[in-house]
Amino acid sequence: MVSHFYFDTSALVKQYLLEPGSHWVQTLLSDRYTLVVTSELTRIEAACTFARRRREKLLTDDDF
Repeated sequence: MVSHFYFDTSALVKQYLLEPGSHWVQTLLSDRYTLVVTSELTRIEAACTFARRRREKLLTDDDF
């Protein structure tokens, strides 16, 4: 049985950034029976989140 989840941007970036809740998101996304849906705006919001982290020196250029 497939589990369906809606993830907003703050949840999806936890796949890439170590934050509280990252382990739960990574575990959930590694399950092949998990289907995640999200907004089309997530792509833009995530890019902005990563760019902000880069400007704040919380994300290296290589990781960006």
